[in-house]
Amino acid sequence: MHSKKLDFTLESILRNQFGLHQELELIKQLQAEPYCLFTDYKLADSFQLFCMHFSLYNALYRLRDKWLAESVAVISIELSRFTIEPYTENTGQASLALTSSDPLRSYYLDWQNFKQTNEDDLEQMLNAFWQKMACYLIEPEEKNKAFVILGIEPTDNTSEIKQAYKKLAQRNHPDKGGETHTFQQLNWAKNILIN
Repeated sequence: MHSKKLDFTLESILRNQFGLHQELELIKQLQAEPYCLFTDYKLADSFQLFCMHFSLYNALYRLRDKWLAESVAVISIELSRFTIEPYTENTGQASLALTSSDPLRSYYLDWQNFKQTNEDDLEQMLNAFWQKMACYLIEPEEKNKAFVILGIEPTDNTSEIKQAYKKLAQRNHPDKGGETHTFQQLNWAKNILIN
């Protein structure tokens, strides 16, 4: 089911390109001239993005196995990025050990996972992902606490937030006799509300 065109294009693009690579940048490069792969797919469409991602990662894992067997390079694959290092006996042995126990490798090399995933399945996967990520999102209580620390009413006005922070930070800076703990709370509050 894999594409020989994608295989040889990836190998041509990535050979001797050591360092960190971003998945999105590679997809855009593959869509552009002269390669023109994935041109019918839109990055804004979740299901089409999944199809590109799966196909690309399938090809990357196969290329990783090939280059490892040929002692060419070691590809370390992560979420949305990968790193290519020159092959050495040490990096090769470490990568070989990881290959045998890599559940993501097994997932992406099994085309049944691709065939059996429909838009509803993808929606469920994305919802599960965002539910797990919810613990990293800023809760309303945290925002309210940040407004209290800065001594202002809740607002989306960034300049008001910055102005309140600047005023309190100047007054409470440890170099000006303020307490470090208070200054840290001010920094936390500003970062919660602005970032």
